[in-house]
Amino acid sequence: MISARLAARPLSEATVKMHLNRAMAKLGLSSRTQVVAAARESGLLKPGS
Repeated sequence: MISARLAARPLSEATVKMHLNRAMAKLGLSSRTQVVAAARESGLLKPGS
């Protein structure tokens, strides 16, 4: 299964930050708080989870 193989690969903190920053730039967001708010508004994240 592809997702299991990807989950088993360790990612550096720098790699995660780079991808997060690129996604935030594409979405026009400037903070992780805005990312959470946008995820809730879109239904990707349910309150309390």
